Amino acid sequence: MKLTRTLRSVALAGLLFSLSTGQALACAFHAYLPDATLSAQIANAAEVIAARPSAKDPFRFETVAFLKGTPSESTPPHLVDSATRLRLARNPGDAVLFARESYGPWKRLLVLDLATRPLVDHMLDETWPSPARADDRQAVFSSLLAHPDQRLHLIALRELDGLPYAALRRGTYPISTRNILDDLLSLSEMPYAPIRILLLGVKGDDAAKRVIFERLAQSALVGTDIHLGAWMTAALESSGIEGLAELERLFLKPGSTATEAQLVQLVRALFVQKTEGDSALEAPIDDMMHRIAVLYPDVAPMIAQSFGATSEYAFDPLFAN
Repeated sequence: MKLTRTLRSVALAGLLFSLSTGQALACAFHAYLPDATLSAQIANAAEVIAARPSAKDPFRFETVAFLKGTPSESTPPHLVDSATRLRLARNPGDAVLFARESYGPWKRLLVLDLATRPLVDHMLDETWPSPARADDRQAVFSSLLAHPDQRLHLIALRELDGLPYAALRRGTYPISTRNILDDLLSLSEMPYAPIRILLLGVKGDDAAKRVIFERLAQSALVGTDIHLGAWMTAALESSGIEGLAELERLFLKPGSTATEAQLVQLVRALFVQKTEGDSALEAPIDDMMHRIAVLYPDVAPMIAQSFGATSEYAFDPLFAN
């Protein structure tokens, strides 16, 4: 099978996501580049402030607290909308959180209140974004999945989506498989589908496995690839060797009608699991990578480049450009 030039470029962009961080991230399975997480926006900001309507002009913001960086004379140019003005008038202890990078525009992040302030305090800690604290972040965000405040639930999902996959799979999550499946039906929350699918794989109970295998079979039958990489990763996470065998049966066996896009998703899922998943799968995944390279030579360079210039694939002629 020959990959088109456009698809090959898109595939490479998706597979090379690891090279900037050195880690496979949970957010590898979006069909687009999602917005930066709240914690990343705070970590990258030169200034973070809390603001309320000005006493002189209630339609303009004024800074009431400097939370990060060296205070400057700059203030957010945003107008205070009616809903925010009424809310802050009722709650004098609340404020709006703004951040900006060096010499950049101010960006409104969220309303600081009793529910969100403790989480923002975590994120303002300078050590919070460090790789050494990935498990700390996972613990905090997972605890918010069952929070009654939908804002915190969605923030938690997006933050979990930005974790290294190894940290994600080590966690435990206070949310049922039934709730995850119900939420996957929400069209308005489609951007959160990949992380919810990965959480299904981590949950790994019988109900989760059944749905995961059903979705894979359906994708193989009709040729779709929507969130397929996440479903493939979930199969490997929940079912190990059995999941790997099912992926081979559906997408690599003789007579398979796997599309080019599906193969890209398969390589991406194998990459995540080989680098950040169960070490028992490393050798079987390596064998599958070699079979893919033999069956689909145009995919082989993507495999080598996704793992980097020092990987074993980079020195194997089978994976050469």
